[in-house]
Amino acid sequence: MTGRLISRSDNINYKRIFEMFTGETSKGKVIHHMIEQQMTGFVQGITEAFINNAKRVKAFPQGMINDVVHLSKIRTMWDDMYRALDSAINRGLTDDQAIKDLLNFAEYTDNFIEASFKYSEEMGQTLTKDGLREFTEDWLKNNLVNKAIKESINNTL
Repeated sequence: MTGRLISRSDNINYKRIFEMFTGETSKGKVIHHMIEQQMTGFVQGITEAFINNAKRVKAFPQGMINDVVHLSKIRTMWDDMYRALDSAINRGLTDDQAIKDLLNFAEYTDNFIEASFKYSEEMGQTLTKDGLREFTEDWLKNNLVNKAIKESINNTL
């Protein structure tokens, strides 16, 4: 691949970062941030560059998987994470601990996304929105997102 490195003077364009590091186009895809953009400034060390790191962006094809997995399930997961983080910060969670928990959460959501992509690929043309919803709900129940979040945060305090 040819090109130049992105410098600090560049405006961070996460679609460009995704394309540069994967060699894929972002057309027809929605770019997901493994750590949400609004986390910038939430704790010391979470910067735009941290959030837009090539390892922390993932592409969802537009359509059913984006609607069910990205916009619905992951949104709910983040809402739970925010509640847990707010509570932990009020009890003395440090910035370093919060970053560690966010990175663990990003890994958890990445596993969820990969499992959802695999299921969707296996189902092929027979994939339905209801079937995908059922799969994601089962995966989350079996992998206990709320418990994982709470244990991660509670173990750092």
